[in-house]
Amino acid sequence: MRRSLEARSAMALDAYRRGRHEEALRGLEALLPEVRGRAAVVVRKNRAAVLAAMQRWEACEAELTAAIDDPAAAAAADAVMKGRCLLKRSFARSQLEKHALAAEDAARAAAAGVAGAASQRRRAESALLADRAALATVDDDIGKAMVHRDQTLRLVFASPPDAGALVKLRVANEFGLWRAADWDTVSNRPEARLVSNGAVTTVTPDGRATLRISDGKAQVRVAPLEKDWLRPPLAVLSLPPGVDASGVGATCCRELGGVLVAEAPGTLGIGGKLWDAAVALLAALETTDSVRDKTVLELGAGTGAVGLACVRLGAARVLLTDHRDVVPLLALNARLNNLGPPTVEAIELDWTRENLPSTTTFPEAIDVILLSDVVYDPTLHEPLLKTLERLFRTFQPSLVLLAHRHRNPRDANFFNSLHDLLHVEELQIPCNTNVPPDVRLFRLYELHAVR
Repeated sequence: MRRSLEARSAMALDAYRRGRHEEALRGLEALLPEVRGRAAVVVRKNRAAVLAAMQRWEACEAELTAAIDDPAAAAAADAVMKGRCLLKRSFARSQLEKHALAAEDAARAAAAGVAGAASQRRRAESALLADRAALATVDDDIGKAMVHRDQTLRLVFASPPDAGALVKLRVANEFGLWRAADWDTVSNRPEARLVSNGAVTTVTPDGRATLRISDGKAQVRVAPLEKDWLRPPLAVLSLPPGVDASGVGATCCRELGGVLVAEAPGTLGIGGKLWDAAVALLAALETTDSVRDKTVLELGAGTGAVGLACVRLGAARVLLTDHRDVVPLLALNARLNNLGPPTVEAIELDWTRENLPSTTTFPEAIDVILLSDVVYDPTLHEPLLKTLERLFRTFQPSLVLLAHRHRNPRDANFFNSLHDLLHVEELQIPCNTNVPPDVRLFRLYELHAVR
């Protein structure tokens, strides 16, 4: 029996590693009635890891709480195992913006000697202090916020819900992309209401609301209670019905610039998410005809949102490029928008390789090269610079745009080297209420180019 349990556990964990998260959850769930003590803690901890990869932070927190509070499991588990569960719950609570509770969990994990717990405690305490400081100044910066009065969010269900099904929504400042003045989540009293099918639901103090959906469809309007809000959100949607994303690990979608892109942060990490510099780059492109009838290459495309939106802006051909693991997500997102070869192609382009892909893969000419949020990893600075040099030498593109948000102290090293390689001109980002104020936009030229 023990061998059977171990084999089934290994199968569930293999499904998790391959991005088949629902399968992994079912496999681990089936083990719970058959395990006790420390083994039960391990199963719950693994379930929590899968839920975290799916960004189901509330369920992740609940799973870890069950592991921590189970008397039989707690008695059998050693202090370090319990401390690891506390640390993982601290991470989940940080994602839910429960910074005080996150700091408390991290402190308990640190007392058990768990590596990384002390630094997590400092991060949670810092976030708590930052929230309090932001809250203290929010009343001085009223007038800009995350949601417009007429903003409409579309709910998409993977399968039609039963009549009268309850749908839970949450309004949150994901990854801290908005300031306190933009959105009042830091006060834990978001002043919003949800209007759906004629019914009005007030958002609860922790940013949550529950709607009853009768026909499997819903248009939800998020509106202010008292003050005008100017900055629209990036709504997270479920995958459309009939879309099989199990091989990619995609768990949700976003809608930007008239295109729908799936995200797979659980399997691809940073490369599997839409980031804010992409929003800024698209805002710049939407004000010009710079990609119309052009061949466009998006470098380090991630979800491919910018490149796919270029088709809507009139691009003749778009190449979405990233490293090998990300290419399936790019191909999926092209299909989600009813696009494919020859108009849109998802191609591997590894910056660490000496040569560009063969001419059978790449076109003879590339007119426009686009980059956004590609400077975050210092270990890739030199490979990226060499790739840019090869692309300029091979294609002499007429337009190269780089959107950047500062995330690493070593970003300056990249830009110093970039100035040695190319002319770098900073451009003004068009006024767009969805663009964070600290995103910068650059146009790159060959050193000998006449502007």
